[in-house]
Amino acid sequence: METQFFIYLAKVNGALLLFYLLYIAVFRHDTFIRLRRSYLLSAVLFSLLYPLFTVDSLGGLFSILQSRQPVEATIELGEPTALLLESDAAGFTVPWRFIVQSILLLGSLFFAFRLIMQVVSIVRIRRRCREEVISGYKILNASHEITPFSFFKWIIVNTDAHSEEELQQILIHESTHVRQWHSADVLLGELLSVFFWWNPAVWLLKREIVINLEYLADNDVLQHGVNSREYQYHLLKLTYHETAVPLSNHFNVSQLKQRITMMNKTQSPAVKLAKYLTVIPLVLLLITLNSCLSKEKQTDEKSNDQTEELQNSSSKNDIKADVSEGYVPPVTDSQEEIFSVVE
Repeated sequence: METQFFIYLAKVNGALLLFYLLYIAVFRHDTFIRLRRSYLLSAVLFSLLYPLFTVDSLGGLFSILQSRQPVEATIELGEPTALLLESDAAGFTVPWRFIVQSILLLGSLFFAFRLIMQVVSIVRIRRRCREEVISGYKILNASHEITPFSFFKWIIVNTDAHSEEELQQILIHESTHVRQWHSADVLLGELLSVFFWWNPAVWLLKREIVINLEYLADNDVLQHGVNSREYQYHLLKLTYHETAVPLSNHFNVSQLKQRITMMNKTQSPAVKLAKYLTVIPLVLLLITLNSCLSKEKQTDEKSNDQTEELQNSSSKNDIKADVSEGYVPPVTDSQEEIFSVVE
């Protein structure tokens, strides 16, 4: 069971790394931000689920290739096995498996605790706010200075800290996060970093998920007719405010230069949508590898069963051969006493 779990971890994190590399190489610099969101979410969900399913027809390809190779069965004798056990017992074996499992578990517990504390922090901030409706938007007005942010259906902002024009831009931006459920994407990225914190690709993917959500919200603000230059100056002004909570969607994020660059980009031509088809070969490759590896495991298990049967059969044949050759088992002490009494 433990071996299967480690194999699952390897498959998931290998897939996440490949999807991230493909994203950076092919998709990162276009303006198809909605499609990019779909790609990032699909990549994460596919990576988590594909190791659980296999395609028998693809696994059969592995069986055909294996059948062309000679199969050798090696029967381990009892005596060498005993010597091996004595050799292992004589030396000290480092419990690497236990050490690795402990490190992974402690890291996950740390990041899980951090995530819980972030949620608690948001709830505490929400309790200090009063509900209001401004320009048709339901908000939570904070009484203290805070960077505007949203978390699922909550939009938290200090209305006194912004002009009417700035507040309107903030509300459009944050309502986009709320309406499109961007907090679910952020939470998914955080959960990935809890369970796979040791994989650099996970942190890089999480960063791309967050910045792409900001691209979507920025684009929605501009679609509402807000002047691009004024909005960018407003973002620059908010840069000097402290970030509220890392888990939430912020009106201000650290990648300000990337956001401004994206807003000033020329729309990518529709013909470039074809490059998203490059994800198909990667998906097929991962499915094929998973199916072949699963088939190989089944073949190994079957081979082990056959080896066991051969060992048992060999032992029975040895006993029969001894009896047929007139072999008489040694007489025990108790049997000698019985014979002496009979005599």
